[in-house]
Amino acid sequence: MNYTRISADCHIDMPWIPADLFTANASAAMRERMPYVVDGPDGPHWTCKNGTSFGLVGGVGPSGQKLVPGQN
Repeated sequence: MNYTRISADCHIDMPWIPADLFTANASAAMRERMPYVVDGPDGPHWTCKNGTSFGLVGGVGPSGQKLVPGQN
């Protein structure tokens, strides 16, 4: 199924969204303000220019935590 909308609740769909979702679809004027993915010690994670981390790409729960079987 081809979905044409993105959930605005910021957590349920995070494991499925493409890493370039925000940067690829933003206007040139807004692109530098969008979240993007960088590699980190636990794998790729969402971040922004000021260094705030939004969790791992495909992470667990609203904060994008690393999957630890039996714990989350």
